[in-house]
Amino acid sequence: MAAMADRGKHVRLFRRAADQRLAAAEFLLQHGYRLEAVYLGGYAVECALKGLILNWAPQAEFAEVLEQLTEVGAKGHNFEYLKGLLKGRRGGRRKPDHELLGVLADHLPAVMSWSTDLRYHAGTVSAKTAHRFLTAARAIRDTCARS
Repeated sequence: MAAMADRGKHVRLFRRAADQRLAAAEFLLQHGYRLEAVYLGGYAVECALKGLILNWAPQAEFAEVLEQLTEVGAKGHNFEYLKGLLKGRRGGRRKPDHELLGVLADHLPAVMSWSTDLRYHAGTVSAKTAHRFLTAARAIRDTCARS
């Protein structure tokens, strides 16, 4: 029973982190900090996907899946890696619904260029790019939270 509570705690932590990063990203965008908004928006996507992966992980695999999300270094920030883990969860606790698959298919391409390397970039991104990125991040976060 404690492991199940631990699972819920980790899922909630990732979901809250996704919400907080997205709120900060939207604030930054509203105040003209587009590059910084995209940078934080990427973390919102990462946290939303990690929460979903954990939520779908079979109980017997929870500790292993958590380790695959948090103990793999830079790979844990890579959306292709997370997408692969998500696909591996399809046989687990829950199967993805059509809405989730559609949202991911529609919106993941808009965020796939994200990388933690943005922390080293200076300058800005276009308003259109930043808005498109955060729109996709919001859709991914919202759908992951419902799934």
